Amino acid sequence: MIDVRREVCSAVDQIVAYRESAIALFASEPAYEVGIEAIRKILLNVENLMDVLELLKSRPELSDGAVFTAVVGLKVGASIAAELGQVIGNWGIFDPAWGARKTALERGSGLAEMAQARSNGVRTAHKLGPSRSAIKIKKKYLPLAEAITDARLQNAGAPKYDIAGTYY
Repeated sequence: MIDVRREVCSAVDQIVAYRESAIALFASEPAYEVGIEAIRKILLNVENLMDVLELLKSRPELSDGAVFTAVVGLKVGASIAAELGQVIGNWGIFDPAWGARKTALERGSGLAEMAQARSNGVRTAHKLGPSRSAIKIKKKYLPLAEAITDARLQNAGAPKYDIAGTYY
């Protein structure tokens, strides 16, 4: 049997990690296809995590704190999906509003901090470990954003960076 509290916390932690990654990618102004591919992958994963949270939030074994964590996580996920969807649906690498998209996601930092604090509280109350998936997400996308920024500033062409492999 799965521990639904752990699953809720893990999903929320992953959504928050994807938010940080999206902010870093938007800051890098990903004018290369590898950046857009990363944004597509993040969008898909955030949407999947939102589906998971939607299913889990009504489970009777969840504590009130875990339910609230799921609800806040869904709101954070919705704001990420809206910004990422604009890029994928309308502009791709030619998006003229990278800075505005980054700012829009940063405006939600209070909500993201609340989601993370709630998740940490549930983890502590139920003696759950940290989300290794969230750590892996940051390790995958934050260096990519740095590589894109460096390549763009040096006019060096797209960075040689592979985002294939894991589902992150």
